[in-house]
Amino acid sequence: MADFVCTVPQSYSRFFKGATGRTFVSFVNELRIEEACKQLASTTNDIIDIAYECGYGNLSNFNRRFSQIQKCTPSEYRKKHLQRRA
Repeated sequence: MADFVCTVPQSYSRFFKGATGRTFVSFVNELRIEEACKQLASTTNDIIDIAYECGYGNLSNFNRRFSQIQKCTPSEYRKKHLQRRA
C-alpha cells in the first residue's frame, strides 16, 4: 500500500493508524478473517484451504489470528454456524 500511495511503509503505517486508530496489519487480518468466516459458513472446503485462500501462509498463524478475532477456533465457528442453519 505504501508503494501505491508513493510513501515509505513507516509513514503509511503512521498515517493509517492516525486515521483509523488501528494498524494496517490488524485491518488486513480482520478483512481476511471476515472472508474466512463467510467461507466457513457457506462451504465445506477444508479449513487449511480457506486459510490459504484468505492469504495466510500457514495454518498455525491462521488459527491464532482467527481465535484472536472471533474468540473461537475456525472449526468451532463452522460448527456453530451450521447448527444455526439446521
